[in-house]
Amino acid sequence: MTHNNHVVILGPSETRNYFGGVAIFCEGVARASSEITGRSLLLNTEEHQQYVDGEMTERSDHGWLRFFSKLISAVRRQPELIVLQLQYGLLAPLIRLLAPSHCRIFFYAHGFPPASYSWIRRNGILLAYRVGRAFSGQFLANSSYTASILEAVWGFKVDKTVNPSVSEAFLKELTNADHSAKTKAPQHFLYIGRITREKGLEDIIQCLSLLSLEGACLDVIGDGPELAHVEAFARNAKVKVNFLGRMTQQGVANALTTYRSFVSANRHEPYGITYAEAALSGCHVYCPPSGGQIDIARLMPGHFTFIDFQQGTTAAQELESSLRLRLNSPAPAPSPDPGIAEKFHYRECARQLLS
Repeated sequence: MTHNNHVVILGPSETRNYFGGVAIFCEGVARASSEITGRSLLLNTEEHQQYVDGEMTERSDHGWLRFFSKLISAVRRQPELIVLQLQYGLLAPLIRLLAPSHCRIFFYAHGFPPASYSWIRRNGILLAYRVGRAFSGQFLANSSYTASILEAVWGFKVDKTVNPSVSEAFLKELTNADHSAKTKAPQHFLYIGRITREKGLEDIIQCLSLLSLEGACLDVIGDGPELAHVEAFARNAKVKVNFLGRMTQQGVANALTTYRSFVSANRHEPYGITYAEAALSGCHVYCPPSGGQIDIARLMPGHFTFIDFQQGTTAAQELESSLRLRLNSPAPAPSPDPGIAEKFHYRECARQLLS
C-alpha cells in the first residue's frame, strides 16, 4: 500500500560525508513533523529517511537517478508541505510544476554568504536562494539577524523567521545530566565550534591575556583548518588553552554540565545552536551583541552578557567586571526551565513550519 508523506524535506542528513547543524535541523524537523502529521520524508542526493509517528522506519542510500525518481514520486503523492534548503532551492521550478495546487513550498535559509567565501561559492548560494524565493510560496530565515542581512544586503523578501532547535539527543542528555556538577570556575571558559578565523578565537585568547584574574583559561571543543595557528597564538599570548578535539553530542552535553562560562566571539553567527545548548545547560554565555544568538538571548536574558571581543582592553575590562561580580556573589547554576527547553524542541520548530 502506498502512503502519502504529509511533509517532504529536501536537505542534508548526517552521513559519512556530511555532518553539522543543517543536517541536525533536517532530521529534527522530519522526525517532529511526522509526530504531528503522521508521515514525513527527508530526501537528498545521498539517501532518504522515512519517518512515521516520530520514528525513522526506513533509511536507504541512493544515487542521483534514484534521488530524482524518489523526488518525483514524493511530489506526485500530494504532500501538504515541501521544505527546500541549500542547493535544493534550484529544484523549486521543477517541484512547483509537479506539485499539486494545494501543496505549500517553502525555502528555508540557514544563513547568508559571508565576504570570506569565493565569488563562485557566494554567487552559487545566492542563485539557489533567488530561485527558491521565486518559486516558493514563502521564504524563511533561521534568525532575525539572517533575515535582516538577506533583506538589507541582498534584497530578499523574508516572509517569516523560524529558529532551529536543539537536537532531541541533546535534550535527552540534558534531562539526565547532573546540573549540580559545575566543577569549573567562572573564569574557566568553554568554546564549541569550528576553529576558523571568522570565529574569533584569537580575540578571545587576547582578551583572556589581559585579565588580572588568576586561573583564566579556555577549553576548545572542535577542530578546523586554523588549529595550528590558534595553538601558536595561544602560546605567544601565554594563555592556557586546552584543545579537546571534536566530541559526540553526548560528550558535548556532558561537558557543558561542568562549565559555568561559555564564550564565543563571532559577530556574524547566523544563529548558533551552541548558544542555546550552553544556556540550557546553565552556563553563562559571553558573546558579541550582534548575530542570531540575540533570538536565543531574548528567551533567556539572564544567561547572556554581551561583549565585543574585538574591542581589546575594553572587552577585557567588561569581562573582568562580570566575572568579579559572579565570583563575589556566587549562586548555584540555574537548572534548565522545562518550559524554556520545550521552546527549543523540534516540535516547536515543526509547528511553526506547518502553521
